[in-house]
Formats: sequence, C-alpha cells, structure tokens
Amino acid sequence: MRTTIHTMCAALIALTVAVAPAQAKSGGPSGSGHGVVLAHADADTFVYANHGGELRAVDTATLPAVGSVVKVKARRGVAKRIRVVGTATKARVQGLVTTSAADRFTVTGKKDDDAAVSILFAAPVTAPAIGRRVKVSVTIAGADLTATSVKLKGRGGLEVEGQITAIDPAARTLTLTPEGGGTPVIVAVPVSFDLAKFTVGQKVELKVLLLVDGTYVLQQAKEDDGDDDDKSDDDRRGGRDDDDEDDDRKGRGHGHDD
Repeated sequence: MRTTIHTMCAALIALTVAVAPAQAKSGGPSGSGHGVVLAHADADTFVYANHGGELRAVDTATLPAVGSVVKVKARRGVAKRIRVVGTATKARVQGLVTTSAADRFTVTGKKDDDAAVSILFAAPVTAPAIGRRVKVSVTIAGADLTATSVKLKGRGGLEVEGQITAIDPAARTLTLTPEGGGTPVIVAVPVSFDLAKFTVGQKVELKVLLLVDGTYVLQQAKEDDGDDDDKSDDDRRGGRDDDDEDDDRKGRGHGHDD
C-alpha cells in the first residue's frame, strides 16, 4: 500500500511543471487560465488557447509540450504556477489573421501580439485574408496545427503597445517598437487624428486595423497610463469593433478535444 501511495504521489507531482522566475516581455495577462498549449513562441514563452479559442502568451523557464492541457496562474504574463492536467489532439483558435502563405496562415490574439500561432491548411480549407477575424478548429500533431475548419467573424482590430521611434509627417505614419523588442510596426494615421499629439519616445497603446495588403491603420490611441490620447470620429460616436469574442468572462477555459 505504501509503495502504491508513493507511486501515485510521484505521478501527481510530475504533472506540475517547475516554474522559475522569468522576466515579462510585454506585460501580458494576470490571473488563472485553463487551455491547450499550441505553440512555443521562443525558448521561454508558450502560447495556449482557452475553451473559446482566445490566445494567451505566458513566459516561463520550463515549457509544457504542445498539446498539453494546462492550468496556469500568471502575473503580467509571467507564470507563477503551471499544472499539466491532460493532453488534447484538437483545439479552437480565435483571433486576427496577420500573415498568409501558400500552405499556412498566422492567427494573432487581439490583446497580445506575442500570442500568435501558425496554422497549416490544405484543400478543401482555404486561407482567410489578412485582417479577417476568425475562429479556427485545428488538429494537433507534434508541434503542427492543421486547420479543419475556418469561420470568418468579420474584420477586427489588434492592440499593439510600445514606444514611438519615428514619425513621418508627410506620409502620416508612426513607427512603433513593441515593448520587449521585436519588429517595428509602421502605422498609418488617418486625418481624423491630430498627428501633433504624438512624439518620438512616447509610449502608447494603439488599436489598429490590419488591411489585406498588410497595412496597419490607427483606430484608437492611448497613453501607456491608460488615459485616452485621441480617438477617431467613429470612436467618438461610440463605434464598436465587429468582434464576437469568447473569453474568460464567460467561464473558465478548458481544453477542447471532441
């Protein structure tokens, strides 16, 4: 009996991934989450999707395997505790299409541009256009995700946060370097915004619309302290983003494997 108890305890302990202190790259979500690991963004960041398919990026010193069903406690995107509670061969992904190629496309989470996954596809599935918001059902095989169905949800916005490193008044563009580094993003600024309110070195949170040609267009801007810096005319009239979003407010996420 004692041997059996010891064996059971060892098995339970093995399901808890060791978590060492990590440095948050861009200040991600805090709180508890539950979902399926879909990708390793880099050597110390993994991406998981909750039950509704919302993507989350979490920094940790030890990465759970792709396909693991995990329970995560995180603070500003850094894992405090990770428990592996099972495995899944299927999942849902919800987000914005940010790249598209002959055999794959990328879906990025709305509120965290570190939370992105690359999805393979083949006929009869076709790649959705860049800038479309989608819900995708995927199968998981090793590190590969393959789309089995794609549901279009209209066009949607993406939130990027970082520092303005250049302004081109003639072209009406801002160059934004994301927090924690990464590829700078050039954002076109419509005439409904006062370009003079932006300065080089300013830290901002921008809500942008991604066009089919890959152009980012500013929809709303905030200072990094959360105060509104400027809004477009549509936002002043209370315009809403066409975003059918399922998130943790509707219940705890969990792995989808049916």
